[in-house]
Amino acid sequence: NEKVTLRDVWRQKDMGKLQNEFTARIPSHGVKLLKVFLK
Repeated sequence: NEKVTLRDVWRQKDMGKLQNEFTARIPSHGVKLLKVFLK
């Protein structure tokens, strides 16, 4: 299990470092675009 950094591409903000899982609430017909970096 490596730590990764998540970045919200549309908001241009880092969402923090994660190790195991990520959960997001996305409304019906909504979209979230994330970029995952190994660090």
